[in-house]
Amino acid sequence: MLRKAHKHNNKSKGKMEEKKGRKNPIEPIWIIRWDDPYGLECRSGTFEEAKAYAEKKAKETGNTYLIL
Repeated sequence: MLRKAHKHNNKSKGKMEEKKGRKNPIEPIWIIRWDDPYGLECRSGTFEEAKAYAEKKAKETGNTYLIL
């Protein structure tokens, strides 16, 4: 039995075009590697924000970090 192809209604098409028109800057994702071989964290935002977070966590835990 053949089925008809699903057609998108105009409302959903309008919403998609609305989303495409937004001007949201995409923030980079930074990976923070701790001294533990499996200690990885992901942070979004600027490099400065990721560095401040890593320095704060390093003071609290005593770990060293590398931002990739």
